[in-house]
Amino acid sequence: MEPLISVIIPLYNCENYIVETLESVINQSYKNLEILVVDDGSKDNSAQKVKELSLKDSRIKYIYQNNSGVSMARNKAIEASTGEFLSFIDADDLWNPLKIEKQLNKIIATKSDVCYSKFTRLNESTKTSIELDMNLLEGNISFHELLNKNFPQTSTWLIKKSILAPSIVFTPKCNWGEDLEFFSKALTLGKVCSISEALSTYRLRESDSLTSNYNVNSMKSSLATWKRLRAWLKDNSHLAPLKIKEGVDFIDKVKIPEVLIELTWNCYKDKALRPGCKAILKEEENIEFLNNIKFSLSKEGLKNWTKLFIAKNC
Repeated sequence: MEPLISVIIPLYNCENYIVETLESVINQSYKNLEILVVDDGSKDNSAQKVKELSLKDSRIKYIYQNNSGVSMARNKAIEASTGEFLSFIDADDLWNPLKIEKQLNKIIATKSDVCYSKFTRLNESTKTSIELDMNLLEGNISFHELLNKNFPQTSTWLIKKSILAPSIVFTPKCNWGEDLEFFSKALTLGKVCSISEALSTYRLRESDSLTSNYNVNSMKSSLATWKRLRAWLKDNSHLAPLKIKEGVDFIDKVKIPEVLIELTWNCYKDKALRPGCKAILKEEENIEFLNNIKFSLSKEGLKNWTKLFIAKNC
């Protein structure tokens, strides 16, 4: 019997895109799906469009929640799901019609738990698209290995639900990296396979471009995400000792130092950001991280050393 796939779609004010997104899911060649759309308190006509489609396709289940954020919407859908596998797509993204079929076949053939693929980025303002160049990895890989080769976008994943420990959820009210944190935990506990083909399209909208600009809050949120992931890895070290040790080392030696160096540099070059940056950099734990940074002899390592040296001595 074909396993049931639970498709999870968080929805907030996407009336211009949700129909096209849902149609890309409905038209999958693999048909045994339940499609869970969690409306996070939309104020436009998104809900009406989903309800109209649900009358034509009983696989669509509309769920409403008061505005609580994308993480809570995804968690609510996971809790309500009954499928053996979970797949995620945002309310403005698109799937290739063979996405689920190809990924499920690959998982079964390789006896894996998780599958991801390449993806295409569609620029909404210019109407141009590009397939990102990714070095795909497979097997018992660690999240940091994948991260160094371009971390896959949320809508590319298919995950066996049974590998998700109770503590693996999307962090509520997280402003940066809630998907990276979730999938990093899942990767730590599962065997991974991949499809060397763009099976998803990520729609880059103007609001995404605006939120990608540097600010203190984004760096603070980024730092908090890495520290949460580090704490989770340490608390669950018994589940996959070697992979988790490698993950903690990567966070300690690479990701947290990167964020702190960027904070230090922006504290130096931008007076408007200085108060916020200084408050974070004065925290005892962050001082310890900065004092213990070890720089590689790579181009990036030398660049980071120079930034930190200039910022500290000017």
